[in-house]
Amino acid sequence: METVAKQRAELSLGLGEFVETVDGLSGTDISNQLASTLQNLAAVQNKAKKLQDDQAQQDAVTFAGTGEGFTPQFHLLFLGGADIDYSS
Repeated sequence: METVAKQRAELSLGLGEFVETVDGLSGTDISNQLASTLQNLAAVQNKAKKLQDDQAQQDAVTFAGTGEGFTPQFHLLFLGGADIDYSS
């Protein structure tokens, strides 16, 4: 779960850099149609970045909440049960 949250955060960072690049490119001396298309692409990618940010935060909350309910005794019981199931 931590790996997923880390990957989402890295993806969000990459999307942010991409948005900045595309947005900057749209402001250069290019045709109006291409500039408009690049601005729209930047807006869509910015929404994707925000969604990844939100999901990464939710992943962190879920991960933290999941760990709270498990005691060391539960882990031993769970792992012992898994060993028994696999050895059958």
